[in-house]
Amino acid sequence: MSTAIDFFPGGARQKIEKAVNEAIKKGKSYNLELPFITAKGNNLWVIAQGNPQMKNGKCIRLHGTFQDITKRKQAELELKKKTAILKRTEQIAHVGSWDWDIESDTVTWSDELYRVFKRNPKLGAVSYAEHPQIYTPESMKKLDEAVQKCVKKGKSYEIDLKIFRGDGKTAFCSASGFAKKDENGKVVQLYGSFQDITKRKEAEEKLKAINQQLIASEQQLMASNQQLAAMNQQLISGEQQLRAANQQLAANEQQLRAANQQLTANEEELKKSNETLKIYLDVAAEIVLSLDENGIITLLNESGHRILGYQPGELIGKNWFAICLPKEEQKNVEKFFLKLKNKNETGSFNFENQIFTKTGERKDILWHNSIFRDENGNFKGTLSTGEDITLRKRAEIEIKKARDEARRSERRFRKAQEVGHIGSWEFNLITNKFWGSDEAKRIYNLDLSNPGFSAEEVMKIVVEKDRDRVNQAMIDLVGANKPYDIVFEIIPKNTSDRKIIHSIAELQKDETGKPKKVIGVLHDVTVQKTIEKQLIEAKEEAEQADRLKSAFLANMSHEIRTPMNGIMGFTELLQNPELSGEQQQKFIEIIHKSGDRMLETVNAIIDISRIETGQTEIKLSTINVNNEIEALYNFFLPEARNKGLQLNIENFIPESDCHWDTDVSKFNSIFTNLVKNALKYSDEGFVNIGCEIRNKQLYCFVKDTGIGIPKERQAAIFNRFEQADIEDTRVFEGCGLGLAIAKAYTEMLGGEIGVESEEGKGSAFWFSLPKQAEQLKQNAGEDEAGFSENNISQKLKVIIAEDDGISAKFLSILLKNTAREILVATSGKETVELSQKHPDTDLILMDIKMPEGNGYDSLKEIRQFNKEVKIIAQTANALAGDREKALEAGFDEYVSKPVRKKDLISKIEKLLQ
Repeated sequence: MSTAIDFFPGGARQKIEKAVNEAIKKGKSYNLELPFITAKGNNLWVIAQGNPQMKNGKCIRLHGTFQDITKRKQAELELKKKTAILKRTEQIAHVGSWDWDIESDTVTWSDELYRVFKRNPKLGAVSYAEHPQIYTPESMKKLDEAVQKCVKKGKSYEIDLKIFRGDGKTAFCSASGFAKKDENGKVVQLYGSFQDITKRKEAEEKLKAINQQLIASEQQLMASNQQLAAMNQQLISGEQQLRAANQQLAANEQQLRAANQQLTANEEELKKSNETLKIYLDVAAEIVLSLDENGIITLLNESGHRILGYQPGELIGKNWFAICLPKEEQKNVEKFFLKLKNKNETGSFNFENQIFTKTGERKDILWHNSIFRDENGNFKGTLSTGEDITLRKRAEIEIKKARDEARRSERRFRKAQEVGHIGSWEFNLITNKFWGSDEAKRIYNLDLSNPGFSAEEVMKIVVEKDRDRVNQAMIDLVGANKPYDIVFEIIPKNTSDRKIIHSIAELQKDETGKPKKVIGVLHDVTVQKTIEKQLIEAKEEAEQADRLKSAFLANMSHEIRTPMNGIMGFTELLQNPELSGEQQQKFIEIIHKSGDRMLETVNAIIDISRIETGQTEIKLSTINVNNEIEALYNFFLPEARNKGLQLNIENFIPESDCHWDTDVSKFNSIFTNLVKNALKYSDEGFVNIGCEIRNKQLYCFVKDTGIGIPKERQAAIFNRFEQADIEDTRVFEGCGLGLAIAKAYTEMLGGEIGVESEEGKGSAFWFSLPKQAEQLKQNAGEDEAGFSENNISQKLKVIIAEDDGISAKFLSILLKNTAREILVATSGKETVELSQKHPDTDLILMDIKMPEGNGYDSLKEIRQFNKEVKIIAQTANALAGDREKALEAGFDEYVSKPVRKKDLISKIEKLLQ
């Protein structure tokens, strides 16, 4: 029991150990799901069941079963992972879901919806009656109208609402709702989604305000331009007047002294002109600035003083660069000014820079500049007009920020669609063209650069069986405004993959009420549908496993208790001293037969367990098929005669073709199970066996005249424990695993197995195997020589390493006439110590599983100081591959429990020859 419990790791071992102790001490059954580590280190999950058999308040036997539930556990883990992915998708897209059972007024929210409303999930979802608490009055009225239409007419809705969050703040959400009807067409449930669109709404309002500000700035700019044009005309007129005055002065220079009165008149006229020009400059809406060659302000109009925050005339004579320019602008502008002084450039030029006002405010100015030079070309200064473009610059920055935010929002929306595999689409009823978002195109594998697709092109992607249904749903939506909510399959363009799509759409009409276009969303629900299918299959498998478990337990109880009854019953009868020798021999034969039957049941269970856990290996060799068939015939002939049946070899394979590359043990296991079944289910007539070559494959068959198999049961009989499900008035021996093992071995060898049967007339089982020459691994066979205890020329000194007292006693009796001295060790450590104390030991019978060091570890230690002693491995693990494993580890021979005297003595004799 301790060895069995060791297969449970960590806390699982404590649980099973506690359950077993309670079962033994208190008679308490247990049923536990626990992790389990196989002998080869494979991690499994099992259901461990134990049922104590109590007598007089004490447990006399504890029997139980293990069921492999690894696949179910893996399916549960996979479901948890995919549910987590779905929740993360909702969080990324800020989309929550809800449903409302109208009759019970039960509202259910997804986790993401609680986050949208910033509400503690422990408080539960808000009932519909409480909805006015979480919506503004306008939004509640809007929602209630939509909900009532949905309840009464089944009309879906999608509206924007303003909500109150749990933290007291407001937010905007896009809400959609759909109706679910019962079989009478009554709406019994509403369901839908909420998406947080607060950021989008804020961005829209911000963009709207910026656009209004931009329009105002443009209007102000137009007015400024008009004023500048008028001022330019006035400047031109003033210049013309100045030129005329200068010409007049030059012409009258010689007459200056004689024309003082005239000069005074001209000076007064010039003064008036200058005053007029100053008025023109002062009323201009922009800056008019003149600098001398050193950057000193010689002219700054009243408007310029006002823009800069100074009183009129306050800046005249001051250095423009030092007072009005920020430090980072000073160097660049002074450097440019110096270039103008050193070069013979003339004309005008424009540039932008920032200036400081008296209060420290920065303003952006667009300058239009002209250069002054004297008659010798020397630089004398500049005349500039400046346009205040601060508001325009700020508006441009805000517009850019709004555009960037809009692009980011669009990218986030696209990413959310991509992550959630949700695409949007439109169908223009006028042009008969489809438009799809990038994710919609990716789902359908359409060209991302193509702006539109024809209805025919899109419908070709829908699988043929769903096209009429999808077309009809579109017709119903456009013609009768019926809800469009449909699930269908597609094969994306230029692929062979299949996807499951859930699409929802609504109709949009023009101002006259005529249908204009259909807009909708589609969701790739392939993963969700696959999970649903896997869950259904896992449920069905679990139910089938539970049914088979019950059948297995009932059948195993019968198959173990029946031979056990024979063993215990006739063992008790043998204690009668009055039995004759003939009666004793007969009882011993019955006990032997019952033991063989129990051993056969145990081997079948071990074989199917190895198959189920993938621990069975293929070991190929070349066999003579005719010899194997003849051996099977000779083996089963006595049993057939005892039942009054004829056992015949129907045909052999020609000598040239009878050598075949396969696994001999599995070949014999398949054939043996088929012959056993034929003999078991036949009461009269014959059983024929044989082989032939068909289509380059080995075709073997077993025909009988037994009870036959109903046609509807013929496929099921190859399932595990299926015999227990066949209702029959007769009871047959067997655990119901033989055909399951035969089928598994046939498929492992690349072959097929089947049956043709007629109820009441008999059955013909067959299997075919391909030739495995390319994988052939020669396994040299060994012929066992005849044996006799008397053939051993010397009496042996033997160590029996066995922790089970009964098994040790049995081996001691077997070797009584062969050994001169027998030593018994009950652990690995004791075995090593005895070997060191008795270096003259001839033979060690080593049990593989012992406390304080198993057989393999003990072997390694003994070989370090004694390489001559013969060591035979003996174990209850009588499985394919165990013998090879033992020999590879260094054992000289191998015997499996139950140990047969003939087999043991024969192997000892061979080792000593």
